[in-house]
Amino acid sequence: MKKYMTIVFSTLTLGTIIGYFTGESIGINQQPILQELQLSDILPHNYVVALIIFVTGLFSLGMLSSFIIFINGMSLGILIGAFKNTEYFYLVFFKTIPHAIVELVGFSFVGISVLFLIKYIHVRTTGTKDNLLSLKTLQNSSVKFFIQGYIFITIAGFIEVYL
Repeated sequence: MKKYMTIVFSTLTLGTIIGYFTGESIGINQQPILQELQLSDILPHNYVVALIIFVTGLFSLGMLSSFIIFINGMSLGILIGAFKNTEYFYLVFFKTIPHAIVELVGFSFVGISVLFLIKYIHVRTTGTKDNLLSLKTLQNSSVKFFIQGYIFITIAGFIEVYL
């Protein structure tokens, strides 16, 4: 479990760092747009992104889900890097960071659930001599991380709309 968490969170962190250092050079020079967000718009979008992370990760053995998590981290880094020396930094920081962190953890948990499911399928199909308990543990871990991911994504939606 620790290995899977390290892989996913390292990918997210690397994306954020790269985005931060390239954010200023991208040249985002617009004002942040404050708009009313509806929970009915935010949650379905985030659920679809999580489902895409899960399905594409399953069919690509985790590669595409890692790429999507990397891009999400990079988007956060670009946002921070682009506005770090502007008068909008505090506005962007306090309106975006609280929900972004929770949301990215949720997406990461969905990515981790994919890795557990891939391992479960591999052990199950190759006939590896594993006991039933470890297969059940892999299966339960996959479901647990998937559900926790969706819980974090739901919490992030509430933070995004009501903060």
